[in-house]
Amino acid sequence: MFYHLNDLLGKVVTIKIGNGQEFIATLRGIDDPLSVLTLNKPKSIILGGNSPETQQVFMLPYMLTADQDEIFMSLSQVLSVVKTLEETAEEYKLLLLQEESEDVDVEVVDK
Repeated sequence: MFYHLNDLLGKVVTIKIGNGQEFIATLRGIDDPLSVLTLNKPKSIILGGNSPETQQVFMLPYMLTADQDEIFMSLSQVLSVVKTLEETAEEYKLLLLQEESEDVDVEVVDK
């Protein structure tokens, strides 16, 4: 088990898994017996650009075809969980706010 994970509950965290992928999410829960993290609205961190001078960091959906309000991640796949840098955490929160404002329910009315 990771020490001090409880200190990160409710905070934006960065997670690195065994295959090298990195994610950002809000840590909502830790299930010690099952060794599972509960994450809110995770994003995959991707580097884009053709050279080091043009590289940018992108936050993409963790899954493309599923609701991501709450997902569960096995700690057996996780190498590290750390508090996200403040500037990056603010960018993540801003992205979530933008996504929420774009989610508009459309009602079709028959005439």
